[in-house]
Amino acid sequence: MKKEVLETVSIKKFQEENKFWQEITDLIVKILNEASLERKTAREEAGLEVNENSGGLAFLGLSGGKTPIPLYKLLQVEKRLDWSKIEVFLVDERIVPREDSRSNSRMIRESLYGNINSSNLAYFHDFITELEKKEAIEQYEEEWAMVPEEQLDIVVLGVG
Repeated sequence: MKKEVLETVSIKKFQEENKFWQEITDLIVKILNEASLERKTAREEAGLEVNENSGGLAFLGLSGGKTPIPLYKLLQVEKRLDWSKIEVFLVDERIVPREDSRSNSRMIRESLYGNINSSNLAYFHDFITELEKKEAIEQYEEEWAMVPEEQLDIVVLGVG
């Protein structure tokens, strides 16, 4: 193949991949915003106060691996989401320290939050793998208990 043809094929593939990830991002934004609005309305109707410190209006489950990294990077810069209202739960992890290069928690923290959303890390729930396994599970179960009816609004699974 000529160089020009290869470049055209590469550009088209890149554009198609970007379009795919953007469509997924748009769907996630829609689902999380709808869930957040529904819970906000329900809380207000129940006479509960909802303000800028009201977390837990939407619940997102994320997995690790390399497949979803482009999605997480798009979500990191997404302006249509208020990350302080979204509780993010890691739904899979390796038994490695959280700062290890193989850690799903680390990958999500870097690609989803990075420098842009780092203040919202308080809403990220992962396994503290430095604890003994039983303690790590108990700690995560305590955080998981905040999820209404133990159902996340959307879960992103990797392929790996």
